[in-house]
Amino acid sequence: MVDWFKQALDQRFDEIAGASEKQHDIHTVRIKLSDITDDLKKQLEPEVFLKILEWEETINHKQTKEKEWMYSEGMKDGMRLIHSIGCFVGGSQSKL
Repeated sequence: MVDWFKQALDQRFDEIAGASEKQHDIHTVRIKLSDITDDLKKQLEPEVFLKILEWEETINHKQTKEKEWMYSEGMKDGMRLIHSIGCFVGGSQSKL
């Protein structure tokens, strides 16, 4: 994938991720997560709490990378579909 296209996908993904923060359902879950985090911080030893935060951060990073990859693959699939439709309509047999 060319760099400019990867940068465009990354930027769009970031825009969508930012917009998702404003969705009511996500905001409600974020509040619940914050409450649970506060409870854990009060109830656990600091080193255990920090290890849980590290674990959570690693999971979030993994999920973000997976979502970015799926988004990118979906974009590529969409481009192939558009190209194929254009080739079909235009009578060409070339493929991506």
